[in-house]
Amino acid sequence: MEITGIQIPIAPAALDYKLLGQDQAAEKTGGLSFDSFLQAYMAIYNETDANIQNAQTMQLDVAAGRSDDIIGLTLATEKATSSLNFTVQITNRILEAYREIIRIQM
Repeated sequence: MEITGIQIPIAPAALDYKLLGQDQAAEKTGGLSFDSFLQAYMAIYNETDANIQNAQTMQLDVAAGRSDDIIGLTLATEKATSSLNFTVQITNRILEAYREIIRIQM
């Protein structure tokens, strides 16, 4: 995203890629262990929550007159929205995979 010549990277919640593939058992099997997957998902979830809390705090500050940073508020709101959408998409994919595994086992 570019605003008046300033390049602003907007990405969904930052995934700590160091968590993925670090587990030795996962490396031996060529896949991810559940623990490393869960840690990565929880990192995304926690960052999404932090983004939402930040946006809400900025909204209250602007509404109360303690801040006049409308551009910062807009960016924080967009970041919170995109990270929430990203988290919801990941959750939906996880549920789809779970349902598919249940169908295969029956």
